[in-house]
Amino acid sequence: MKCWKQSLAGVMMLCFFLLPSQVQATEEAARVIHLYTIEHNATINGQKAEVYRWDPGQIVVKKGETVSLHIHGFHGKEHIFSIPKLNIKGKVHKGMTTTVTFSADQPGTYELICHNHFTSQQHGPMIGYITVID
Repeated sequence: MKCWKQSLAGVMMLCFFLLPSQVQATEEAARVIHLYTIEHNATINGQKAEVYRWDPGQIVVKKGETVSLHIHGFHGKEHIFSIPKLNIKGKVHKGMTTTVTFSADQPGTYELICHNHFTSQQHGPMIGYITVID
């Protein structure tokens, strides 16, 4: 019985000291980028106009780099989005944060599209760009 308790205590100590460092190493491996949903309002020829955008509108990452993209719902009720070239789909609600993690293996420009604001009639287009470089 005593041997069993000592073994259990040893495993618990191992988990306590090793697992946090492994979790931390994983988090450090991903580059964290914060992106916000933004609404711009203006009056044009006496008409109120609003436009939604991602901020920043363009990010640059390296090929093969692991990126953790934190998308913050700052304006708008919700934004259904996709990054088609990365097969990523998601939704961010106002006051919430949605996180997607990816690693692009090809250089090029990847579109981040909000499907709620895709055309000018929907106060868009709300498209951001992820540029992947070698």
